[in-house]
Amino acid sequence: MRAGAFSSSPRAPWSCARCLRQGYIASAVAVKASRLLLVPREIVLDLCRRHPSVALSMLESMARRVRRFAGLVEDLAFRQVTERLARHIETAAAALGRPVSPGTVVDLALTQEQLAGRLGTVRELVSRGLAQLERAGTIKRSRTRIVIRDPGRLAEAARGDAPG
Repeated sequence: MRAGAFSSSPRAPWSCARCLRQGYIASAVAVKASRLLLVPREIVLDLCRRHPSVALSMLESMARRVRRFAGLVEDLAFRQVTERLARHIETAAAALGRPVSPGTVVDLALTQEQLAGRLGTVRELVSRGLAQLERAGTIKRSRTRIVIRDPGRLAEAARGDAPG
C-alpha cells in the first residue's frame, strides 16, 4: 500500500480527505488502489500490554518521526525551496539513482504537487526551483525523471552555497 499524508490548511488546495479526531487534523491520499485497516484503540493497548516489544517499536517509530519533523521545521524556517529541492534530489539519488552517461538518473515518482507537499511549499515554487537548477546545468528533467549532470553543483545548492 502506498499513501501520502498531508497537513491541511486553508492555503493548501491540494489537501484531500480531512479527518478531525480528538483535535488532530490530518489528510491522507492513496496514490494507488489501497485497503485501509482500522485497529481499535483498545486492541492496540492490549497488544502493547501483552507484548512490550510492540510498544517499544511504536515508540522508536514515533521518535524517528519527531526527529524527521524537527528537521522539516528547521528546513522550512531556514532553507530556501531550491535548497530543500536540491537536498531531496540528492537523497533520492543516493537511494534510487542509476548511473548514466553523463550523470545519475533518478525517478522521483512524484508529481510537482506531491513533491511540493513533501517540501512544505507549493507547486509553483517547485517548478521554479527545478527550472533554476536546470538553467544552471545542475540537472536535466523530463517529467518525474531527473538526470543529475553536475553532482558537485547539486551538493552546493543543497548546502545553500550556490544559486543552483
